[in-house]
Amino acid sequence: YRSVGLKSKTGTFYSDLSQLEKFEKPTDLQVGQSIFVQLSCLENEKKNYKEYFEKIIKKEKKIKALTTIPGISTIRACTIAAAVCSPERFENKYKFWSYSMLIRHKIQSGGKMYGSKKVRARADLKDVFMGAAETVLKHVEPTSLRKYYDRLRSKGVEHQKAKKSVARKIASASLRLMRTGEKFNENLS
Repeated sequence: YRSVGLKSKTGTFYSDLSQLEKFEKPTDLQVGQSIFVQLSCLENEKKNYKEYFEKIIKKEKKIKALTTIPGISTIRACTIAAAVCSPERFENKYKFWSYSMLIRHKIQSGGKMYGSKKVRARADLKDVFMGAAETVLKHVEPTSLRKYYDRLRSKGVEHQKAKKSVARKIASASLRLMRTGEKFNENLS
């Protein structure tokens, strides 16, 4: 629409086929129709995957346990389970944080700090846990994770560092729940 200088209604941009009538050139019309078909197919596939993931969650106790963590949705739970596979392979939560790219490793020699480096591991897990932390922070009802964030901020910790700390707590809870299959407990976070 922008390329041909047409205004469109906000919110119905890609769902109102009647807007295609505004195009004068046949090539613009063809491209517009093609985009509508592609978006329709994409939305249908997204719906099918979500239904499939919900079936998986009903069968798999460990994945269902992940959805009890604040900020972890069906899709995020399946993403975590697919990336982690067997949580027993991580000795502790710190190794899991490293695998999830939630920490940086310090470079030291002779007691002197020379900087830090990022570990190249699973960026998709970092995205999941940081997204879950963002979701927790946006919720109206305060959870133990939100209270933890608020405590950090009241101590003067920057927003990004506090959010990453919440993401680490969510990652730790995910690892624990995948090992035990229990539901999330607010008191243990």
